[in-house]
Amino acid sequence: MSVAVQTLVQPDIEYHPDYEKYTARAARRKATEQLPTTLPDGFPQKLESPLVWEGKDVEKRDDWIYKLNDAQREEIDAALKTFQAQNLSLGNINQDTFPLPNLRPTLRSLSNEIHNGRGFFVLRGLDIDRYTREENIIIYAGVSSHIGNIRGRQQDRRFTPDGGSVVLSHIKDLTRTSVANSIGAPSNTADKQVFHTDSGDIISLLCLHPAAEGGESQISSSWLVYNILAKERPDLIRTLSEPWPLDGFNDPVKPYTTRPLLYHQKATDTTPERVLIQYARRYFTGFLAQPRSTDIPPISEAQAEALDAIHFIAEEHSAALDFQKGDVQYINNLSIFHARKGFRDEPDKERHLLRLWLRDPENAWATPEPLRERWENVYGNVTVEEQIFPLEPKLRKTVGSGVVYNLSITIFCIGFALAPMVLAPFSELNGRRPIFVISGVVFTACIIACGGTHLFAGLLVARFFQGVGASTFSTMVGGVISDIYHAEDRNTPMALFSGAALFGTGLAPLLSSVIVYHTTWRWIYYSHAIVSAVFVVIIFFFFKETRGSVILSRKAHALNKYYEALEDAGHFGVIMPNESGEKQCVKRIRWKVKSDEQRASLGQMISISLYRPFHMLFTEPVVFFFSLWAAFSWAVLYLQFGSVPLVFQTNHGFNVEQSGAVFTSMCVAVIIATLISIYQERVVSRFVTLPNTPEKRLYFACVQAVLMPAGLFWFGWSSYPSVHWIAPAMAVGCATMGILSIYLAVFNYLADTYHRFASSAIAAQSCCKMPLAGISWAGAALTLVPWVLSFYGPRIRAKSKLASELAH
Repeated sequence: MSVAVQTLVQPDIEYHPDYEKYTARAARRKATEQLPTTLPDGFPQKLESPLVWEGKDVEKRDDWIYKLNDAQREEIDAALKTFQAQNLSLGNINQDTFPLPNLRPTLRSLSNEIHNGRGFFVLRGLDIDRYTREENIIIYAGVSSHIGNIRGRQQDRRFTPDGGSVVLSHIKDLTRTSVANSIGAPSNTADKQVFHTDSGDIISLLCLHPAAEGGESQISSSWLVYNILAKERPDLIRTLSEPWPLDGFNDPVKPYTTRPLLYHQKATDTTPERVLIQYARRYFTGFLAQPRSTDIPPISEAQAEALDAIHFIAEEHSAALDFQKGDVQYINNLSIFHARKGFRDEPDKERHLLRLWLRDPENAWATPEPLRERWENVYGNVTVEEQIFPLEPKLRKTVGSGVVYNLSITIFCIGFALAPMVLAPFSELNGRRPIFVISGVVFTACIIACGGTHLFAGLLVARFFQGVGASTFSTMVGGVISDIYHAEDRNTPMALFSGAALFGTGLAPLLSSVIVYHTTWRWIYYSHAIVSAVFVVIIFFFFKETRGSVILSRKAHALNKYYEALEDAGHFGVIMPNESGEKQCVKRIRWKVKSDEQRASLGQMISISLYRPFHMLFTEPVVFFFSLWAAFSWAVLYLQFGSVPLVFQTNHGFNVEQSGAVFTSMCVAVIIATLISIYQERVVSRFVTLPNTPEKRLYFACVQAVLMPAGLFWFGWSSYPSVHWIAPAMAVGCATMGILSIYLAVFNYLADTYHRFASSAIAAQSCCKMPLAGISWAGAALTLVPWVLSFYGPRIRAKSKLASELAH
């Protein structure tokens, strides 16, 4: 005898509820199941409270809107100035650092209204156009601190820098700049958001800008929904009060958790009887980038009906809030469901809200036992130092998905690393100018595409080819200088180029921070495109070819055309003696260039372009060790770029513009280091005779390169709030001077050693930048590279086949 085992299957239910499926499921269950007709023990038949309200009644009144007057706005403005004068990080915003002595009693009464009255209100009258983004955030957090003085973290600490706590979120349609399927939160799309609750006591939203069309906020009393279900479907009250499996969305520690969605709290001497419904539909259905996990058990038909019932009853009795620009909405998340209608943005009208999760210890409701772990994750031990207030929206990182933002940086670096391996040798065969012009056009076009695209996939493609275009201006200039100058004259132009490159590397984040602080990130690309286009035009009209073999080939071609014209005019060559010298005869003259005679086919040229840099990287010890040294230096530079905003915004309270200004120290250091590099060789040559070998380029780097690890240690040990900000800023400059000496030594040494193949050698070291991004321990060891090459350079070059051949 066998026993049939019934396999549980997930009901036919999706994130967006289907009313026909809901009514059919309800009818089917009523017809085929014996549904309970009583509530769980102790649950009330009906709740009586101001928290029970009809949406249509709310929409008829406006007493839930509190309008600020001129005196209150002036007090808020004064509080902003008071906070800014204290030079504190944003995590220090509280009732004391953002004082509102006259407005505070009103805000405290409104907090009481949230917890014990209607459960929500809208604060109207903030003139957000007067202020910068950061100032609006300070005002929003400052005013809100008088409503609830504890801010909750809205992102798991595992996915934030140094385990910090993101306490402010940007609610915006991120599908305009990202692939929709990379987003797992409905709030970051323009789609309709169904009724749900968040994780917190008070949910607050500041409207920076409404949508061009739609996007209205909807709220509904969960207590009214309870009353309707208790009267008409007590079985669903039982279902909601039983354990449910909630998806952990691939959380390696807890793939899913179980808890009820509805909780009953009996009346006490100090608190009334309460019910709390805490749920979000996507934990049972999934949404886009966070589909329903295969690890979570399926929900039952009764649970599927309960989810639909909550939504449709809440929707029927909801109120649409008149949510205007500058409005701040506060709702009791424990007694109110909220939703949002779908919307449409336009380029100059993008819906953008800021969100805080607040808690007021004075009025807070007791947290049900099953919710305490989650509430502790939100509100527990959120220290002042770890609070993060992003000034721009960021994609939420899900377990195992990676940080989507970093992909655009990585893809640029891949293009930057690989392109020179082909383009640099190609320029040695066909000339520098065509590569510069084509690369400049591609570079500028891709910058424009980055600024204009609304698809993340498009951004990635544009960033890759932007890296391709940018790479030639970094790697081929060394070859151009090698074309033009002899070794003894090469130091000054090479120093000027290296200094300009690093000066731009510091200037870019400085200017970008100002642009993004006052406009949008897109104008970083647009302004960059304008400057790049100007330089491309200058290159096209004024840059002349520098490759010697190409210039000779063009001269030979011009002369040969001249001789052909003479022959057409009847002048057949010149009179020259024959080989024996006895008799003179007329001979035709044609100029030939060795490089043209040896020119390979197109297929062979492409093969050489692909082969030569990689071959030099792995067979030329000089190229290999310099590549290792330079790659580590650039990797550290990029890492330090990323840490500067974090250190100065988190530890010193800088805004985006101020933290960008820190890169001024980098620009100043580059100017100083460049001047030193130009004059040091001349000065030393007066007292000491330097050997006429490539190793003379390394003597100064042996000493100056130590500034890089010294600057990094200095930066690390001075990056504390207790240390004045000028110390880590000066450390950035110190490290920059060390990096410039390395950069200049590498270019000079490779140019001196490989002459006409300098571009290929430099391209090879450029390709090594990316793989070393995470090997931080190698820094101290790699500072020995110039010392080793200074003493053993001739021997190493002798073992480098191509370098040895070129030397002879």
